[in-house]
Amino acid sequence: MEKQEQQLALLMDFENLVIGLENNEPDVERPFAMDDIIRFLEQQYGRVVYRKAFADWSNSKFRKYGQDLMRSGVEMQHVVRVGYNAKSTADTFLVLQAMDCVLHYPAISMYVLVTGDADFLPLISRLKATGRKVVGLGTEGTIANTLIQNCDEYIYYGSDGLRLQAKTLVDKTPVINALRKILRSRDYSLPALAEQLTRLLPDFSPTAYGNHDLQDFLRSIAPFVRLVQGSDGLWA
Repeated sequence: MEKQEQQLALLMDFENLVIGLENNEPDVERPFAMDDIIRFLEQQYGRVVYRKAFADWSNSKFRKYGQDLMRSGVEMQHVVRVGYNAKSTADTFLVLQAMDCVLHYPAISMYVLVTGDADFLPLISRLKATGRKVVGLGTEGTIANTLIQNCDEYIYYGSDGLRLQAKTLVDKTPVINALRKILRSRDYSLPALAEQLTRLLPDFSPTAYGNHDLQDFLRSIAPFVRLVQGSDGLWA
């Protein structure tokens, strides 16, 4: 598909973006420009046909960017803070909106998620399962590494503008060697294998390798490990 034909949805956890920018650029009164983001995305990927930002717009920290967003055709959805700690519900609304777009706008083939929050990993996996490409966008110092690894691409936004983060392929060799050692003498169910693997590699996490669980990771390293369906689940 040609870039100019590709349709994008831009969904923004706007509070996350602004807080990250203002923390990184404390001396800049308004470090954000929406048209820079739209221009970059359309030059890099295609047409941004759906644009929505989620925030508590009663807060002046976010409301001051309202005119900039409206000039760029971004719909502003108000979200409230709930609970004892006044937690923002922006992430919940963003997830619901993404799945609504998948259902009602099948021509959208790429989703740009403006966030640095690893809580969006299940959404990223779901979008990929429907055949969509997922690009993340956020500010340095506020982004979970697992989010970068799970997005198809990631864009940093800062004082020097926007730039693509080169995807770093994480070396799976140490994990493969550990699995060979564990499976040398016997087979394991996946829960038991996960326990053994954690003993050898306490920091192991499938999401660090772009996989959403151990089963997904093991399938990604076939034929080094073979999965067999048993009466009580998968075994390796």
